[in-house]
Amino acid sequence: MTQPDLEFTIMGVKYNIPSEEYIIDLELGSGMCAVAIYGYDSGGFGPAWILGDPWIRTYCNIHDVGQKRIGFAMAKHWQM
Repeated sequence: MTQPDLEFTIMGVKYNIPSEEYIIDLELGSGMCAVAIYGYDSGGFGPAWILGDPWIRTYCNIHDVGQKRIGFAMAKHWQM
């Protein structure tokens, strides 16, 4: 069963993570699955999320330490 994309808005830009990236089939033969994103209370700053592998597989992350910024671009996948 396909689930909807997760949508995050960062600085006014919408980013989508498709369900194929954030739903993990546990392969137990029972149809059980898990969500590969973790939410937690960050202690005074409001709710926070660890997006982990689903985010990294979907978006290329570019870190500019000198300018103290990070950029995102759609990841391009190809097979060798």
